[in-house]
Amino acid sequence: MLFGRFGGAIAKLTEDIADGDAIALMLLGMVMEINSAIIQLTSEQRVRKYI
Repeated sequence: MLFGRFGGAIAKLTEDIADGDAIALMLLGMVMEINSAIIQLTSEQRVRKYI
């Protein structure tokens, strides 16, 4: 899915909202997913430094 897990879930919850709002929420979901991926990567790098 193009918009990722968060975006897809948010879009399903807001199908009755206007398309513009749904797209904005999908983009927000993408940003949330990217942020969580970055947090995972940086924490893995910190762990590797100590090993």
